[in-house]
Amino acid sequence: MKKILLAQVIVILFLSIFIRSFVEIDAISAEATASNYQNPFEHLDVSNEGGFDINKVAIDVTPDTQALLDTAEDIADQKEYEKYIADNQWKIDRLRNYFAGRGSPLAAHAETFVNEANRLGMDYRLVPAISVIESGGCVNAYRPYNCWGWGGQEAARSFTGYDHSIKTVMNGIYQYYWAQGLTTPAAMQSKYCPPCTDWNVKVSYVMARM
Repeated sequence: MKKILLAQVIVILFLSIFIRSFVEIDAISAEATASNYQNPFEHLDVSNEGGFDINKVAIDVTPDTQALLDTAEDIADQKEYEKYIADNQWKIDRLRNYFAGRGSPLAAHAETFVNEANRLGMDYRLVPAISVIESGGCVNAYRPYNCWGWGGQEAARSFTGYDHSIKTVMNGIYQYYWAQGLTTPAAMQSKYCPPCTDWNVKVSYVMARM
């Protein structure tokens, strides 16, 4: 994406310079013709016989040109950053609105889910969706702040807060499932919920609405 943005910006900037320079070149060409101007490149042999290799021609990057390239890259970086922020906020808003609609206390922690998912490279909806199936989004928590029954129903652990539980569970899901190639509810079901027959369908259903 950055390369595409950079290319677009460079094309626009060079077109503006080309149009301005074209007029100047046209005027110079007319003067050169009037004064029997000699082409300084006439001595170059561009035929195969002369061994001319365009790939070996050195191109000097002037300070102005380098400044132009640097500016184009800065613009591309800024546009990429702005797109990242917009996409991130869209995910946070979607998640927050979904949890709020269910009266879930996790609505206030939507940003934590998205930030952790970005850090780990996971689907931001996976762990939130599991919490909905397991506890209604922590409306009926197994233990304090444990929205997933993390640790097993018989030995579900307690957490010190929602952010603590979210980060712990997301790291656990990443380590024991995502990093092992189990990246979808269907792939996770036999390991996460062995006796279940439709757990994956329910989780996928919730994910599709987040």
